[in-house]
Amino acid sequence: MESFPVYRLDRKKRTKTRIGTIVERRKGERGSNLVGLLRIVKKTFDSSEGDTLQVQAGNLWIDL
Repeated sequence: MESFPVYRLDRKKRTKTRIGTIVERRKGERGSNLVGLLRIVKKTFDSSEGDTLQVQAGNLWIDL
């Protein structure tokens, strides 16, 4: 299992707040594991106006 931290970015205030973690529980690669996780992040941690969600996957930072 691998976990990815999820952050909420407020670009107006220039702040980053960790709001949770998403856990990859699949044992095998199915081709679109990361895309599926990003959909779950978007549903679970729905952002408000002016905020952006950001997921850290290793050295990769993904803005939603």
